[in-house]
Amino acid sequence: MSTPDTLLPWVRGRITNIEQKGVHYESALAGPHLALLLSYFPIEGSFMIKSQARLRTPILPDPDASQCSSHSPDSQDSSGQSVQTRKDDIFPDFVVCRATAALNADQPVLIWEMKRRDSGAKGEEQIERYAGWADTWSRWRTALELKEEEPLPAIGSVLVEHDLIRVFQHTERDALMTIGTYESLLDPELDVWLKGVARGAQKV
Repeated sequence: MSTPDTLLPWVRGRITNIEQKGVHYESALAGPHLALLLSYFPIEGSFMIKSQARLRTPILPDPDASQCSSHSPDSQDSSGQSVQTRKDDIFPDFVVCRATAALNADQPVLIWEMKRRDSGAKGEEQIERYAGWADTWSRWRTALELKEEEPLPAIGSVLVEHDLIRVFQHTERDALMTIGTYESLLDPELDVWLKGVARGAQKV
């Protein structure tokens, strides 16, 4: 299998060793996976990769509510959403965003979750929650009536469980669609997909 030319040789070698030999602790995956993501989503392309980003559910505007409503949000998150702190906030391993100098204009592009080995239902449950967040975020964007702008690409997610890599696309109303399954992070088809995500994000 040919390896992606996107990655520097040491990154390819590190990923290969991890996939062949495994690691004792999940934390040992963080550095190599971050190096891989930075190869596809570099800061020169206005990408920012957030580690353990807190995804807070936005408060969707109520069309029937008065503009003088006494309910005010606790804060505004980095993507501009009005949010409140909740006990069910979620923390993916990495969230790739398009970023600017503004403090509240980040656009999430990709959610990345990694596991040392097959996590069974736990990994899938986490991905389902991320899909729910992505759907709510998309509806919040729609509520802002940004119709004059180019439509934002759908937020995708990747679940890496040692030698099983699954790629999901978050669609409307919490729907979660598996669009690819791979045995290696060095799979050429995964390489093409990640490049496509980066190109799509840069067009917005």
